[in-house]
Amino acid sequence: MPQQGATKVVGRRVGAYLIDLLVQLLLAAGAWFALTGRLDADTSRGGGFVIGGTRYAFTSSTNRAIWVALVVLFGLAIFVILPGLRGTSPGRAAVGVRVVRADGQPPGVARAFLRWVLWIFVDGFPFLFPGLVGFVVALATRGNQRVGDIAAGTWVVRADAVGRPIEELLPAEHASAGAHPAGWYADPSGQARLRWWDGSNWTDHTSA
Repeated sequence: MPQQGATKVVGRRVGAYLIDLLVQLLLAAGAWFALTGRLDADTSRGGGFVIGGTRYAFTSSTNRAIWVALVVLFGLAIFVILPGLRGTSPGRAAVGVRVVRADGQPPGVARAFLRWVLWIFVDGFPFLFPGLVGFVVALATRGNQRVGDIAAGTWVVRADAVGRPIEELLPAEHASAGAHPAGWYADPSGQARLRWWDGSNWTDHTSA
């Protein structure tokens, strides 16, 4: 049975992003403390931050480079690798949503990377109100896709809808508006046949 409103999770997506960003910041802060030296509080010696009378600063360019690399890796893990391979991330797991491709499965790393790149350059604008473009586009499109989703062929759905083809989910979201009256439609599972939509649910009646 199709899931009502499976993609109508824009608010949850905002929460998921904030949680993921917080996780990345916490990991970056932990790595920073692990790689900086504990020095005296004399800031004239250059750089770092003074916390409780102790100055924390990088004591070598190598440690600084390692920290930058770790921050990038944390971002890739949270925003690309986990969503690509499992459709999830710490934030998505917390709010109960997943990223999927058209057949309801995790999108793969390449699609997830494209989503991330377009978040940085398109959906994340304007910087004064981060994510406003993506938020507005997700509210306006069928399937609630932001620009990165449209380009990558992905959707964000409730966790209990994972594994269901997207075209099996979307008709239920528009049935109340009469957008999908009862009739024969392409089988949402992708098979070469028609399946009967009774106006609210897919039935077992097929053309083959």
